[in-house]
Amino acid sequence: YVESYRPSLAQAVVAKIKSMWDGGAAADHIYVAGGGGPQLFPYFPFPHSELVDRAWVADAEGAYRYGLFKTRSTNGR
Repeated sequence: YVESYRPSLAQAVVAKIKSMWDGGAAADHIYVAGGGGPQLFPYFPFPHSELVDRAWVADAEGAYRYGLFKTRSTNGR
């Protein structure tokens, strides 16, 4: 069931990237992460895109690390 939506969802994501970053060329590198990253990545036409390791948890790990950074910088540590 989900497989039938992959192409249209990937097309929408690619269109958004193209509209935000001059067709994708304005981005030096595009990191693909998140739970759907492995399913959508094959549809990405950008040669400078990369599926990150452990894509399904990369967003959560990044948010956690950013939270630690903000907490430490706010508390003066």
